[in-house]
Amino acid sequence: MEMSDTRSQRSSLMSITSFRNGIILLMVFNIIDAFYTLMWIQNGLAVEANPIMNSALSMGPGVFIFIKVLMVALGLTLLWRLRATIFARWALIIPALFYSAIIGIHIAHSIRLGFGLY
Repeated sequence: MEMSDTRSQRSSLMSITSFRNGIILLMVFNIIDAFYTLMWIQNGLAVEANPIMNSALSMGPGVFIFIKVLMVALGLTLLWRLRATIFARWALIIPALFYSAIIGIHIAHSIRLGFGLY
């Protein structure tokens, strides 16, 4: 019984629904990151380290967000096309972990800023 439970859990993690939800989560994380990044930069608390995004930022905040969302959307579209491969599964998990950490950092800095710890 345990063996089939483990197998069904594993197959559910590899399901198309799970993959689709991962893509949606990454896009949401990307949008949240874009707005937080813009907020930090506009308030002089950070600089954009990515040269491509820094160039986009020099064209305005709307262009910055558009290009950031577009670049990630194109990458996620490629992963969706390759969704049956193990590569695509890992290529979705690794950025999700990275973005989770980034969102956590954004929230932690917001809390510290809110309590006047800067």
